Amino acid sequence: MTRKTKTSRISLQGPNARGTTIAAAALRDVLDILLEGSQRAVRLAVEGRSTARGTIPGWLEDAAGFDLTSIDEGSTQLAIAAQPLRSAVPQHFAQLDFFGEADGESSSVEVFARGLSRAVAQDLDSELFDAGLLKTYARFNKVLDRGFDRIEFVDGTNFCLDRAAMDSLAGVQARVPSPRQVRVSGKLEQIQHSDRRFTLLVGGTTVRGVAQEGVPAERLGALFGHNVVVSGQAVFRPSGAVLRLEADAFDEADERATLWQKVPKPLFTAIAESGKYRVPQGPRSGIAAIIGKWPGDEDDEEIAAALEHIS
Repeated sequence: MTRKTKTSRISLQGPNARGTTIAAAALRDVLDILLEGSQRAVRLAVEGRSTARGTIPGWLEDAAGFDLTSIDEGSTQLAIAAQPLRSAVPQHFAQLDFFGEADGESSSVEVFARGLSRAVAQDLDSELFDAGLLKTYARFNKVLDRGFDRIEFVDGTNFCLDRAAMDSLAGVQARVPSPRQVRVSGKLEQIQHSDRRFTLLVGGTTVRGVAQEGVPAERLGALFGHNVVVSGQAVFRPSGAVLRLEADAFDEADERATLWQKVPKPLFTAIAESGKYRVPQGPRSGIAAIIGKWPGDEDDEEIAAALEHIS
């Protein structure tokens, strides 16, 4: 029986685009990025994180598998065929509607391309990519370095990567705040045992999270619907909003829990515009206003008296 697949097309354009002929190194790089990116995009959709410690699970390899079916004219156009996720890994996508973010009819390549397009568009609040996927996106610079001007994704997403787009991606990547250790109190609203995901209602805000391997599934079940205190790491979007909590421990909330009833914020945020706070210096400003002015002929007693006068 012929399996159902969806075809995505990626066009390489530039001096080294030779129709149906492509250098092996360039083809290897593109396919490697697509494979890694598709796995990370699917993992983000299923588990709420694009990377995790340990070996890649078998179901993820099945979900992100694809075939290169042809290399066509029109610059150099790669045709990539992959199963819809609901067909490739039905056991993981059958219940994703529970979290309101399932897209089982898309292929892994389509999910990857969708997140990439949102990052290029500088959608700083998108849940379709995280720091792990941004690192994968940055690898397309290597493909451009092989003599291509543009990498165009056609069929559905319809966007292209060129040097300007890669600069935009680098800007988004630079804005991702560092994760931080937190304690957060709220009501444990939803849990999904198969993927260790949960949602926490903090005030009026829903925060998504994933329980680390050290948290027993029975512990999550026992606290379902209760007010809890979650300890772990907060991971942020480029906008500074919480993308997920990576929980190391769950405790029943007590009278002290009000201290942690707030959505975490980053400790530091990147400066969006590098020149925003730059003040140009002239001959009478900045360091030029200081050079040659001091130290002068004053002795220590005169300097101490002057400092005391202005303090």
